[in-house]
Amino acid sequence: GIDSRRYPWGNDWDFSRANSASYWAQQTIAFQSGADWDAFWGSGEGARLAKEKGIQGEVLTMPVDSFPHAVSPYGLFSMAGNASEWVQDWYDPNYYQNAPLTDPTGPVRGAIKAMRGGSWLKPAASLRTSDRDWGTMDSRPSGTGFRCAKDAY
Repeated sequence: GIDSRRYPWGNDWDFSRANSASYWAQQTIAFQSGADWDAFWGSGEGARLAKEKGIQGEVLTMPVDSFPHAVSPYGLFSMAGNASEWVQDWYDPNYYQNAPLTDPTGPVRGAIKAMRGGSWLKPAASLRTSDRDWGTMDSRPSGTGFRCAKDAY
């Protein structure tokens, strides 16, 4: 794009948006079953931490800086929530089964594009930076936006 701006790759996105570099609150959580997943997000630690950060089940987008204490370990504010965001990756639900462990960039081509992160339209279990979704390039979901990025080097 203009001035070298681009849509972030999915892997760029997780690092900059995440509240931690790992899965949840600086720890990797393994779910043994769907019931474990539901318990974590519905009434367990995930739900408790979300409420602690001030999330009260908003049903629309919130103004930027509505959660001034929700800063990532990298010092970034207002990087998560409100809208899922389009990224440069093509979407393939099976891509990560054989992807490189470092800097995966998604499939070389495809028919649908990837979106990352949760939005106000998604259930609590999807309100995380690692959430992946997809859409055709002519779709305009109301819970999805975009952010331009530029390489610093």
